[in-house]
Amino acid sequence: MTTLKELIDEKKVFTPTELASYLGVGKTVAYAMFNEPGFPCFHIGRRKFVMWGDLYVWLMENKSTQEKGGAINDV
Repeated sequence: MTTLKELIDEKKVFTPTELASYLGVGKTVAYAMFNEPGFPCFHIGRRKFVMWGDLYVWLMENKSTQEKGGAINDV
């Protein structure tokens, strides 16, 4: 069974700060994404994570919303 640490090390799981760096956006934008209704994040204690596969699907499903000035663009 794959552990959370292995997924993080392989960059299959991202924290908001790691996601900001990976996508080339600010931390404020990354945290706004994590707080967006329907964003596929999960919590372990107080920490938030998103799986890369779930993030990719979410981005593809929401790209038309973002292009029209969705909530993330308003940050």
